[in-house]
Amino acid sequence: MSGFVVDFETQQLIDFLLAEASKLEQKKAVKKGLMNAARIFVARGKLNLQTRLLGHGGVGNLMRAFRTKWRQKNLTAYAGFFRKGDLGARAQFGNHAHLVDLGSGPRFTDSGAYQGVMPANYFWHDARFTEEKAAYEAIYDGVQEAIQRMQSRLN
Repeated sequence: MSGFVVDFETQQLIDFLLAEASKLEQKKAVKKGLMNAARIFVARGKLNLQTRLLGHGGVGNLMRAFRTKWRQKNLTAYAGFFRKGDLGARAQFGNHAHLVDLGSGPRFTDSGAYQGVMPANYFWHDARFTEEKAAYEAIYDGVQEAIQRMQSRLN
């Protein structure tokens, strides 16, 4: 899973918007923005995967393995493929996502039998690069919407 880091200007903007909110409200606002961004990456990843593997088998397992996850401890949103231990038994289908995305060189079994080569199609990496701007906007919009909702409750 590749990382997505908010740039300095976006972080300053988020900090400015959250300056007056309480700690609990800040967490809600940040969660909304980051989860919206994670959903954007998942949606683009699914679309890329469907179009690039059209007519090939095995797409269903990867499609079911796309997930978003929120970690309250460090206020982080994750988007990607989670293995069995990460999110329960349903998530075991994404174990080969890295092979489909990045490809592999020639593979052999322990007995020396040739297993083939997996060409890379970069569906997940391309999702990250094409949707980065939309993710920044989703973070900003989510935080701004949560702040406005908080302000409307106070008025």
